[in-house]
Amino acid sequence: MKYSRENKELRSFYRGHYEKWKASGLAQCVYCKQHNLIRNRFLYWKAKFIKDDSSVQFVQAPTPQKDIEKFIKITTPSGVKIQIPDNYFTTLMERALNALKVRL
Repeated sequence: MKYSRENKELRSFYRGHYEKWKASGLAQCVYCKQHNLIRNRFLYWKAKFIKDDSSVQFVQAPTPQKDIEKFIKITTPSGVKIQIPDNYFTTLMERALNALKVRL
């Protein structure tokens, strides 16, 4: 987006105040009062900077080690077979067993 010179100056002015406000630990209204800023304008620019600064970042989640031989295997009398990796949480096992109780 292209900005006019005046808009760039305003943006720079409020960006500086926005960064100083974040570092100050003051409430917005107190900071604005101390620096003779119109609070609504400060809030307008603050919202723009937050929008500009926020970007989606993806991180890779760790994948569990695949060890084919470490499974808990359950076969019900009706022939239903369940294989649950050994490293899964016990709550998953409890849920699976509770679901089987309903079907048995």
